[in-house]
Amino acid sequence: RAYFNQLEKNNDTLLESGTYSDFDRAKYKTWVVDGKNTVKLDDEHVLTFGGEYRSSEYRGTRLEDNGDNASTIIEHGINKPISEKEIKYQAAYVQDEWAVNSKLLIIPSLRYDNSNKFGDDFSPKIGMTYKMDNNYRFKANFGKGFKAPSVSELYMKMTHRPIPNMTVIVTGNPDLKPEKSTNYDVSFEGERGNDFGKLTYFYNDVTDLIGTNDTKSYIPGTGMVFNSKYINIDKAKIRGIELEAGRHLNDKFTLKSAYNYLDAENSKTHERLSSRAKNRYSLQLHYDDIQNTGISGILWHEWVRDYRYVEADYNYNTLNFVINKKWNDKYDSYFGIDNILDKKIDDLILEGRLWRFGMSVTI
Repeated sequence: RAYFNQLEKNNDTLLESGTYSDFDRAKYKTWVVDGKNTVKLDDEHVLTFGGEYRSSEYRGTRLEDNGDNASTIIEHGINKPISEKEIKYQAAYVQDEWAVNSKLLIIPSLRYDNSNKFGDDFSPKIGMTYKMDNNYRFKANFGKGFKAPSVSELYMKMTHRPIPNMTVIVTGNPDLKPEKSTNYDVSFEGERGNDFGKLTYFYNDVTDLIGTNDTKSYIPGTGMVFNSKYINIDKAKIRGIELEAGRHLNDKFTLKSAYNYLDAENSKTHERLSSRAKNRYSLQLHYDDIQNTGISGILWHEWVRDYRYVEADYNYNTLNFVINKKWNDKYDSYFGIDNILDKKIDDLILEGRLWRFGMSVTI
């Protein structure tokens, strides 16, 4: 398949006086060509292999003059520099599903990544699923991970004023290294009757973790200034527990709860990593009318506790909703509201209620 995606973001900051204090313009373009094939070698082995080529382009004011083809745009009487950057990626992978017997499935895989910015990397992985019986399963995975920095993380140069007396400065880092990790996880899952659940423990040992160095200060005449610069953290440990449980109330409604505990720290300083919550809870109500041209939706409440930002912890909760409509085999749409109760936290740039609408057409 081959496809193209374009995302435009337009942000205007309007003061109560009716004048504009700031604006942002951004356009993201992604071109992708990918393919895969699956071959059954014999009764025990199913081989899957494939690859992709992806080009990510970004032009926006949040790069200011840090990119290529820099120029200046004027809107609302405000001058802002604008520029663009592009990174090209290639990847290939191969995976074998090895049915050792009726209870044990082993899945080894190997992935190759390359980009015009960061060169080559190989990421092996092996997974295992053991069926204890028809209702319960034990799973384990071990592997290596690779994550290249995004255009924003490399080249962003943004000065944004979301509200009066607040300035947010985000700075990219063209010297960022790719993030590499060693990952483990084990889980136990199952279902009985209308009830289901899953418990997972994960541990990630990360080298050159892509994070931010965050500071805040008060400047007379300017107000609060938040500075965030992308950096590599030499060594980090990210471990935690994921727990979910639910019940099918009937053939259309499902009630599910989830809890995530996260312990993320700098391995050298033993400080907590920023922009992460230690505890997250959610209660979700799912609906699906199970029709070919039907409606599905989710109403969920999420509680976030001990969200670390600039050496402080924040607690907040949001109520959210999304509904999806499939009109036919080629057209579907969705409508959603994030943060229905309009919760705002200036320090976290949690700006309140967000309305979302989208649609997709298959040609």
